[in-house]
Amino acid sequence: MTLNDLKNHIDGLKFTVTQEDVERHTNEYNAVEGYQDKSGYSNRSNVDSEYVEEHLAKIFPDDLEKITEKPLKYYADIRFEDDDKDSTTLIDFKEIAGDFFNPQHDIERYLRAFAEGKLTHFCFYRTNRERADKNIPLVIEANTELTVEFLCIADPYTVFSCKPTKYGSIPIKSIVQMCKHSKDCI
Repeated sequence: MTLNDLKNHIDGLKFTVTQEDVERHTNEYNAVEGYQDKSGYSNRSNVDSEYVEEHLAKIFPDDLEKITEKPLKYYADIRFEDDDKDSTTLIDFKEIAGDFFNPQHDIERYLRAFAEGKLTHFCFYRTNRERADKNIPLVIEANTELTVEFLCIADPYTVFSCKPTKYGSIPIKSIVQMCKHSKDCI
């Protein structure tokens, strides 16, 4: 698989969230024994941002692997062997709701992970998930059909070379535009 193949699989992807998916995410968030502990997420709805990468790993098990081992899982979500680069690609998936990527206080952590080979790219995308006031994501209910819009795949250096707003957020349009001029982006 290549980054271009991954882009083609993501853009326009549609799948239905099952009751089993919802229960698994709830149990993970609540740190129920026998489930992966995701109690460190700031809220339950943020766990649902993992549906896209989980679905991709499920439908391409020979190509994509969901990263679950520590400490790598704190930097990247998916691992695959990039056929074009003859190397391992480690991608952190980022669901973008509005017009900005907000790395908050994590810029140096991401750049360090990039330098140490723990993260090679971000994958930015949007879904049709429901949101509350102020664009806050809601917990995705069972039988919801998610549709995915691909935005770009970019290396951290390219992302953080974009000019942030005075609040530290980076306009997603700037990231997409920078990707058009970088050989390491799609």
